[in-house]
Amino acid sequence: MEEDHARAVHRQYPAFYQHLNVARNKAWIPRLTILLESCIRAFIVVGIGHISGPANLVEQTRRAGFTAQRV
Repeated sequence: MEEDHARAVHRQYPAFYQHLNVARNKAWIPRLTILLESCIRAFIVVGIGHISGPANLVEQTRRAGFTAQRV
């Protein structure tokens, strides 16, 4: 259901979606890189807005070379 909402926002308000979802999620990557490179394992909790839509945080971390999964 959140996926449908994210896609609707992306279609109706592309600039807002870019700022709210894509840019915010990309900003997490440098911080997560530092954390994940210093630990063997990490459990990171984020709000639902970060895991919905095509530019979600799980996909971004995978693109950065980390193994990420929703639990």
